[in-house]
Amino acid sequence: MIPCFQEKLREELLRFIEWLLCEEYAEARELPEEQIAEYATEIVSLCIAVFRKEAESSKVRELSCEALIPAIDLWPFAPDGYAMRNALFPPKHERDMKTNPSIVQVFWDHLCLGASKSTDTVRGHCMRVLGELAHHFPVEVSTEHIYEMGPLYDRCVNTLNAPVKAGNPKTWLLSGALVGIGGLLQACELKPAHLREIWGQAVKCLSMMEEQSDGTVKERKRFTVPHAALRALRSEEHTSELQSPI
Repeated sequence: MIPCFQEKLREELLRFIEWLLCEEYAEARELPEEQIAEYATEIVSLCIAVFRKEAESSKVRELSCEALIPAIDLWPFAPDGYAMRNALFPPKHERDMKTNPSIVQVFWDHLCLGASKSTDTVRGHCMRVLGELAHHFPVEVSTEHIYEMGPLYDRCVNTLNAPVKAGNPKTWLLSGALVGIGGLLQACELKPAHLREIWGQAVKCLSMMEEQSDGTVKERKRFTVPHAALRALRSEEHTSELQSPI
């Protein structure tokens, strides 16, 4: 098969999966999450494999993340939660840094690539995946150094501190950083000073929302940053601590 055709085929397959998860089943048919989640583990495994093996196309990696994230969100409704957990976090004796690295290591390594080797959108999605993993699997990620030792926090906060205007492609980085921060709030104990910094950055990102809306897909994507900011702000465990003295 011609390589360029294979790439386009992968792109369309991933778009189809993401459409099924986010629009057709969830919105158009209004099916219960339990019915949709029946296929979530297989989708997770497929998307991770595509992301790892796709070395040439940033678009394919981007689309693999866009299908992976809603599949991970279905974990609480999966008929076999252990199977999905094992797909995301295989036993340590089965892992290998080269042939079978942990999912956290896969997305963190890609996030650390420079702008010349990756796109803002893919790196933003990497932070989003890492945040979603922490949100749903705080115990499993607790042994990963990027959460407890601070690298993911530093990466997310540095991204939020960078000057970005609404409509700039780097807004994908902002939304990813906010979801990453939201995951850290679930998995880690952050200092009050860090919490106040997160609060300030999330509130600032809310200002990127524009009042006018035409309801199009492009328009909905423009609200990615404010939506992620609201998710970070509504963490029940830590919001009250923001009002406490150091």
